[in-house]
Amino acid sequence: MKRLNAKQILYLLGLVLGAGLFVYQLGLGIGSLKSINFQWGIIWQLFGIVGLLSLALLLQNLDWQIVLRGLEIKIPFIDVSKGYVYSFLPRYIPGSVWGYLSRGEWMKREHGVSYSLTNLASILEILITFVSGLMVLALAFTQTTGTELVYRVCLIVLLPIIIWFVIKLTIKRITQSNWHWKHLLTPLLVVNLKTWLVWIIFYSIHLIVEGLGLFLTIQLFWPEIVVGINIGSILISASIFSLGWMIGLMVIFVPAGLGVREVIVTGLINMVFGVNWEISALIATFFRLNYMIAEMAWLLWGVLSKGITWKNR
Repeated sequence: MKRLNAKQILYLLGLVLGAGLFVYQLGLGIGSLKSINFQWGIIWQLFGIVGLLSLALLLQNLDWQIVLRGLEIKIPFIDVSKGYVYSFLPRYIPGSVWGYLSRGEWMKREHGVSYSLTNLASILEILITFVSGLMVLALAFTQTTGTELVYRVCLIVLLPIIIWFVIKLTIKRITQSNWHWKHLLTPLLVVNLKTWLVWIIFYSIHLIVEGLGLFLTIQLFWPEIVVGINIGSILISASIFSLGWMIGLMVIFVPAGLGVREVIVTGLINMVFGVNWEISALIATFFRLNYMIAEMAWLLWGVLSKGITWKNR
C-alpha cells in the first residue's frame, strides 16, 4: 500500500475538517428549520438577499479591476466579469493558493498579464481587504459620542494612510537594496496615496454591502432582534463577515474557509446580537449558501459569455 506524503495528508485533513465543520453547521441549521414558518414572503426575501450578494460580487469584480488599473493594467469590466469568479473556483481546493494560481493563469492566457504582476495584485487585494475590514471593525465598535467620537473616527481614517506610508518606505528601501527579486515590487512605485485610498473606499463599500446582506439574513431568521437596520448594525454585521473571512483565509488548508468561517460567524452573531446558537448556525449556513448561489449566477454568466465569444469566433 502506497504511503501518503505530507501534502496528501494535509489535503485530506483540509477536506475532512472543512466538510466536517460545514456539515455540523448545516445539521444545526436543519435542526432549527422546524421553528421557521416558511412562507412565500420569506422565500422572496431570500431571493432579495441573493440579489444583494450578487451585487456584492459585482463590486468585488469592480474592486479587482480598480486594483489592476492602479497598477496600470487596463482590462474592460466586461472582460473582468467573465473570468473573475470563474477563474477563482479552485480556491475550494484546500490551500487558498490554488485560487490565486488559477487567477494568474487566467490573466496570463486571456490578457497577457505576467504571473508575477497578477500575484502582486492578488497580494494587494488581500492586504486592502484586511485594512478595510479592520477599519469597518473599528468603526462598528466605536461606542463613544460627541468630540471623542470625531477623534476616534479621525484616528481610524488615518490607519490606511499610515499603512500606505509604511508600505511606500519599505518598497523604496527594498528597491534600493541588492535583493535579487526587488524588480517584482517595482510596479508598486506607480501607486500613490490617492489610488490607495480609492482602493480602501471601494473595498469598504463591498464589505458594507456584505454586512447588509448578513444583517438582513439575521432579521429574516430572528425577527425578535431589537436592533433595526441602521449604519451601526450594518457595520457590525460587516465586521462579523470580515472577521470570518480573515480567519478563514488564514486557515490555508481548509478550502475557501469552508466551515471555519461559518463557525466564526455563528459565534459572533450569537455573542453580539444575542441570537441563540442554533439559529445563528442556520443564519451562517444560509448566508454561505446564498453567497454560493450568487457565485453560481456569476459563474453561469462567465460560462455563457465565453460560449458566445467562442461561437462568434
